[in-house]
Amino acid sequence: MKSLREWRNTRVLGVAELATRAGVSKTTVINIEHGRSREIKRRTMRRLSEALGVEAADVAEFAAALEQSDDENAPATSA
Repeated sequence: MKSLREWRNTRVLGVAELATRAGVSKTTVINIEHGRSREIKRRTMRRLSEALGVEAADVAEFAAALEQSDDENAPATSA
């Protein structure tokens, strides 16, 4: 699984170009790539993955965020 930066580089896109194509700020892209985004909105994941032409689950940072979100929304079980 590739990181956002790896996908961006594979597509030969700069931060500014990816941000523009996805309709997000350059700061958003930079923060995600540097691991500074605590929560990534699903809308942002969708926009960036569509701009890259990949599924959100194929981007390492997005897969981790989706997994964390699923864990937080899972019903609590009692032993």
